[in-house]
Amino acid sequence: MSSNEGLQFVDHTPVKNAVYNPTDAATTSSAALGGTDEAPSSILGKVSYYYGALRTYKDERFKTMKPWGEFFDRAKFSAPGKMEAFSRANKNVSYFYSNYVVLATVSSLYVLLINPSFLLCLFASAAMYFFFRAKTNANEPIVIVSKEVTYTQAWAFLIVFSLLSFYFTGGSSTVFWLVLSSLGTVLGHAMFREPSSDESSPLSFASYV
Repeated sequence: MSSNEGLQFVDHTPVKNAVYNPTDAATTSSAALGGTDEAPSSILGKVSYYYGALRTYKDERFKTMKPWGEFFDRAKFSAPGKMEAFSRANKNVSYFYSNYVVLATVSSLYVLLINPSFLLCLFASAAMYFFFRAKTNANEPIVIVSKEVTYTQAWAFLIVFSLLSFYFTGGSSTVFWLVLSSLGTVLGHAMFREPSSDESSPLSFASYV
């Protein structure tokens, strides 16, 4: 038998002009989490799964983040013209995308922290949702305060609880400020910062919408 039989040669030559694709990144993240797109059925498994996905997404965003000194360079800010605002936003959102993700996250967290009652009810609703969903998928009985309830009663209770919590904790105002703070800070920066000629990205603003 020839010593070369059974051997496979793989070409490791780097691919030129490779373009970052968010879909490929999502596929890679899924493979790193065990090669599946489906979360485990248990509650602890779901927490571990989503924590791993969030951590992978954070690592990918940090790799493409631009220096904050460049992001907040005062010399680059000026009022845009009538037709210049969208062009600036298109270039800046593509170039500073990871920075904008961090900025929007911090703004959202601040709005949520100044309304702790809404945040607490939001966590309670999310916890009940995952609990009821796990019990429903496993075809197991749902017990609330030592009393077994049907799946319909459990989901109806969750809907009523969420709506009442949203109303009594000022949910509409919180959501309004969430959207305003996130979009306002991102679009305000993107439209008023002058993009440099060397600030280019293979992706456009439409790629993230």
